[in-house]
Amino acid sequence: MNTLILNTVKTERGDYTFSTREQAEAFFIAVSLRDRERGRPGPSPEQAEAAAGTAPARSRRHPKIR
Repeated sequence: MNTLILNTVKTERGDYTFSTREQAEAFFIAVSLRDRERGRPGPSPEQAEAAAGTAPARSRRHPKIR
């Protein structure tokens, strides 16, 4: 099972630390998709949200496109 904590992704094979949260999220998603393709169960949405702690902050430089 994969877990995202701040800017670290913990997997069965090891812990991967990234310089930014965005990089860690991208890696977490890639690993989760790979595991889903292989038939491994991933975290439920509740587990993923709990591991994340809080929702990621939106950038103020890029306004929401409607």
